[in-house]
Amino acid sequence: MKKFLPYLIPVLSIVFIAAFLVYTDNPGVTGFAVLNNEYEIDSSVKLKINANEVIPGDALMLVSLDDKEAGITVKDFIVKAGGEVQDEYKGGVVYSLTLKDFNLDNKLPKGEHILKTRLVYKGETISESENIIII
Repeated sequence: MKKFLPYLIPVLSIVFIAAFLVYTDNPGVTGFAVLNNEYEIDSSVKLKINANEVIPGDALMLVSLDDKEAGITVKDFIVKAGGEVQDEYKGGVVYSLTLKDFNLDNKLPKGEHILKTRLVYKGETISESENIIII
């Protein structure tokens, strides 16, 4: 065995280097991964109609998330939330939808973001709410 030892180490070294070159010469999968730095926000948007209020069905519920905005009529909002179709809606009820119901891109990177909801009728803002979302 001692007689082959001086030759064994250089031969194993050459085999190791050859195997390394063969496997590194071809492109392949590495251990690196790409992290998607966006988070999906699924917040609720609520429409609360107080007992002494009446809201027309063609009023708009607008939702904005940073610089993205989407909106639907109050009638469509209430129907999506499980209410009945009417021309105007009387108070004492709370309806709720999620951002996904507005077809709003709700993927955000880490940081501070602003979620605004506005109720608009004939160009006038009836109600407005602003929330800060921190990821």
